[in-house]
Amino acid sequence: MAIPLFAASGSLAPLHDDLRAAVDRVLESGRFILGPELDAFESEFAAQVGAAHAIGVANGTDAITIALRAMGVGPGDEVVVPSFTFYATAEAIPHTGAAPVFCDIDPRPSASRPRRFAPRSRRARRR
Repeated sequence: MAIPLFAASGSLAPLHDDLRAAVDRVLESGRFILGPELDAFESEFAAQVGAAHAIGVANGTDAITIALRAMGVGPGDEVVVPSFTFYATAEAIPHTGAAPVFCDIDPRPSASRPRRFAPRSRRARRR
């Protein structure tokens, strides 16, 4: 028996007509990048989360890359990431010129211990 990774049919069923209409609008307009659908999404999302602005991006890797660049991460920097993670977590880092540094978790709290990599993180905080 095949077990799907994510069965969207059930959770998206109530939204089917709205999603189909949105896809049709995009296909009919030919505006697959940017355009009024993205403008509407950004405005509605910003309002929903109480932010002044929101920016839609293509995927999570782009979102992480943009966030790292906004924090000033760049060439010569190191970014500590958990070794047991989705690959995009680390994949975004080289796009900034920085290097990923993998760390293991401490089994008791099931989290990393910041003191273990504090010497590396101090340099970043001084920026």
